[in-house]
Amino acid sequence: MVERLYGIHKLHANYGHIFSEWSAKEREMGDGLQKAGHYLDSVAAGIDIPLEEEELFADQLKEYLFYAGALQAVCRRQEMLQLQLEKAESQVVSCATEKDNVQKGKFGLMSRLFGSVDTEEVRELKVNLIDQRIQEGKNSILNAQEELKYV
Repeated sequence: MVERLYGIHKLHANYGHIFSEWSAKEREMGDGLQKAGHYLDSVAAGIDIPLEEEELFADQLKEYLFYAGALQAVCRRQEMLQLQLEKAESQVVSCATEKDNVQKGKFGLMSRLFGSVDTEEVRELKVNLIDQRIQEGKNSILNAQEELKYV
């Protein structure tokens, strides 16, 4: 639309130039042609201000676009950290449940069917491994919470 408007204004500029030249050759209509040429020149000059404003608007829109992109990246990062935090919390809860089951001597369906029973030493090893996983999960939670503070 701006290009079409610019084209129209350039046509007015050309017509203004033609009328001004024509007014120099005409004796009777010279003043009228001169006035028409000046009027068309003034109409043609009216496009300069909107074109400058268009550049300003385009620059502002580019800034808004870059700002929106940066904001979107920050939001994605925050969502990713929140997801990591939720996964770590879920892992700690499931490990705690597993630890309780091992300590109580509850086993899965397969061990009940086939009758395998763990000794006290095996149970302690399993509990220690689960404790390590719980501690790693808690560290992950703390790290994720710390990172979320700075987002």
